[in-house]
Amino acid sequence: MESLKNLAVGVPVALTAVLLALSLPKRKKLSQRDHLVAAWYLFNGVIIHIFLDGLVGFGGQVPYLYAKYCELDKRYAGTGESSVMMISLVELTIMGPLCLALFYAYYQGKRWRHVLEVLTCGIQIFGTVSITICSHSFLGYRG
Repeated sequence: MESLKNLAVGVPVALTAVLLALSLPKRKKLSQRDHLVAAWYLFNGVIIHIFLDGLVGFGGQVPYLYAKYCELDKRYAGTGESSVMMISLVELTIMGPLCLALFYAYYQGKRWRHVLEVLTCGIQIFGTVSITICSHSFLGYRG
């Protein structure tokens, strides 16, 4: 129950509610595929990027989940490895908002969503490659 009072939990829940409310007056009918993609961007933006990677991984805001992060990836323990913390900060400040903008763009029929999708996917691929190279090649990480 304590976690529900925490802003780290409340903010992502509030963001989800606001974006769902904003997207209700749809400008165009979405196909099943587009509806699923938009829902994925909402889930990915709020739960994965902002809440888990940003507020838990970078900020350590939910102690139980942060402890699990540290168990699964030793680079989060203590002050955290700088490359991992930088990627987590990017998840919180860039990737989360990009995914939320994409969710909105899908439901509002914005033409700029295609450019934003390419940008978002490119940043995601760069982050994945960066974290993999840093963890396996340079640091010899095996955790």
